[in-house]
Amino acid sequence: MKSIYKSQLIFASLVCLPAGLLDQSFGQEPPAEEQTPQAPAEKALPKPPKVEPLSPGVFRIADQILLDMKKREIRFPAVCNQIRGLVEYGLVHENGKTHESLFRTKISPRNLQTALLLARVEAAKGFVENLWKEEREKIDVSASQLTIMVSWKSKNEIRSFSLESMAANANTNKPIAPNSFVFNGSRFVEGIFMAEQSGSIVAVYADDTSMINSGDYGANNDDVWVAQKEKMPPLDFPVTFTLKFPPKKLPLKKD
Repeated sequence: MKSIYKSQLIFASLVCLPAGLLDQSFGQEPPAEEQTPQAPAEKALPKPPKVEPLSPGVFRIADQILLDMKKREIRFPAVCNQIRGLVEYGLVHENGKTHESLFRTKISPRNLQTALLLARVEAAKGFVENLWKEEREKIDVSASQLTIMVSWKSKNEIRSFSLESMAANANTNKPIAPNSFVFNGSRFVEGIFMAEQSGSIVAVYADDTSMINSGDYGANNDDVWVAQKEKMPPLDFPVTFTLKFPPKKLPLKKD
């Protein structure tokens, strides 16, 4: 029960913003023509996702996301969305930019970010901004790197590839560099969780609304990444995404 309560508190901290106080007037009401317009009603805050413990260290989040703390991985379903042509995303929500993404999913970006935070994956600060610099700074993202695997069943065998291997640079014919994907966390603008609005989950081309971005050298170029058809499942074929996250770093002991 403590784990569920803690997860709900974390999620609430992501989506709750200070509520504005409504002005109150006392005494006799002024004539109707002198009344000031009332402030619009505040939007209801989204409810925290349901977090169900299945076994020690294993949780189901919002029905479709499985968090396994022992294996240090998060799993959820998706669908093959594109097998050829230019891409800017590895994964988007089904209502997102599906015209330029390898895969699409029904899961909520907000719920996935909740799972990553429950797994204590650190959001890499300044990571996306650094991708746009002519000379990138060295940033330690070891606590934020994600190994993303895509798997599916084909002719009684399980096929599995890293997401990096499924898109290549058309200029160099090289796939996205290994260990490129980093959890940077999406941002809020005027109380709106941007990944939820844009549907961006895993970006190949740098996107500060996406919660996960590629750190490949060509991540700031939007017209070089193409789908690797030979690594892709058939179009609209169901797949499983597995996000493997790093172990929590222990603080260094002081002598």
